[in-house]
Amino acid sequence: MIDKVHGFVRRLDEIDQEGPPAPAVESAVAKAREAFDRALEDDLNTPEALAAVHELVNEGNRLLAEGALTREGAARVRSRLEAMDQVFAVLLPGEDRLSPEEQALFDARQEARRKREFQKADERRNELEEMGVILEDTPKGTRWRRKH
Repeated sequence: MIDKVHGFVRRLDEIDQEGPPAPAVESAVAKAREAFDRALEDDLNTPEALAAVHELVNEGNRLLAEGALTREGAARVRSRLEAMDQVFAVLLPGEDRLSPEEQALFDARQEARRKREFQKADERRNELEEMGVILEDTPKGTRWRRKH
């Protein structure tokens, strides 16, 4: 579940659509806050609190897929996840960085892709994967994450 939340938070950071948050965003955030707070008030019912997090991520992913999340809406969802993370301290991805060797391979892969040298790009991807770095190519660019 944590990887799903981390991936969602990273995708929130990529949203570039302007405009106010959709009513569905406000509703999802309010519903999550209410469910989360109710669970904590119920003798720290952690499974129910985590279910509220999970539901917010699912609803956020649905809104993201529909194109209904603006930057402002994404900021509202992220803010709610940050508030929830004050309890769990694992929901938001850390400030992980690539090592110099990993960064060099990542850059070499990007350059190979730019030059349309796809076999070379695939080799760099495989090397990174052996080092525990998974690449995801998206329309907004290449994302990476650590293999667990």
